[in-house]
Amino acid sequence: MKSIWQILTADRKNVVDEFANEIARELLPAITDREYRVRESACLALSDLLRGNDTPEMHRMIPQYLDSVLRVRDDHKESSREAANRAAESIAKLIVRIGSSSNLEKANEFLSIALPAVVDQGILKSS
Repeated sequence: MKSIWQILTADRKNVVDEFANEIARELLPAITDREYRVRESACLALSDLLRGNDTPEMHRMIPQYLDSVLRVRDDHKESSREAANRAAESIAKLIVRIGSSSNLEKANEFLSIALPAVVDQGILKSS
């Protein structure tokens, strides 16, 4: 994925950073697309995006991402499940990173969005 971005954006270095929110919005419906290749690619792209970007708009989308990624973790296609696992790990790392931030206001605001989703969708959700 990184090599594709490097080829497409050779003249502009911060394209992903510049359009992170737009990319994040486009990935959300793609994660649960009916085509397994789209689901797999969207999960991998989300994993990459969350590792390198951190915006308040993306924070607000964590509950939807978590719901979608957890659904794909139960996919019939193994490669989609593995991609969803990578995306889930990236979400978990983001939650830990921001939740343990020294900026308490940012951490509290983020955790007030993320933790209810983790509890409702990840721990208490019955299959």
